[in-house]
Amino acid sequence: MDKRELNYICHDVKTGFIRKISKYVEGLSESEFECVEINDEKIYVHEVVVEIQDFRFPMKIVVCKDESGRQIVLVSTDISMSGIEIVSTYLERWDIETYFKSAKQEFNLGKCKLRTESGQRHWMILIKISYLIFKEHMEYVKKDMEVVSKQDVFNIIQNALSCLSSDQSNVKSDYNLLEINFEIKDAT
Repeated sequence: MDKRELNYICHDVKTGFIRKISKYVEGLSESEFECVEINDEKIYVHEVVVEIQDFRFPMKIVVCKDESGRQIVLVSTDISMSGIEIVSTYLERWDIETYFKSAKQEFNLGKCKLRTESGQRHWMILIKISYLIFKEHMEYVKKDMEVVSKQDVFNIIQNALSCLSSDQSNVKSDYNLLEINFEIKDAT
């Protein structure tokens, strides 16, 4: 939720309290959070079913904190889902959001000039492969360095590709040299 939405009035169905969502979140004590582990990270989760002003059906508010104290508030219309399921679903969807943001900003997803469906499909495949290579290198570099910028990773990939292309021309010239010096006779 953004700051504007935190000003909505909510009615806690269980306790009957009526107040702004922001005041509800601020009033939570540490003992009201459940500690769970998601993706090898400790997350503290609190969930409550409420009725929010201007909406005609109950919703589930999930407040999440990580170990550093960062906090997010998630709202779901599916009150049958547990808070942990809502957080897991959010994290999965967030990966998709970050992929498309990176694909558009760093990998020129929106600048495809190809008009055929086949060409656009191939463009998308190249973007996905580039993104996967980038993510893999980012994780690899993070192991060795404390602070890693995207530019560092792009430089590493560019160096690797330039080595690869120079190796390819070396292999081609080496093959040509072998072909010139040794006659390869057909076995037939």
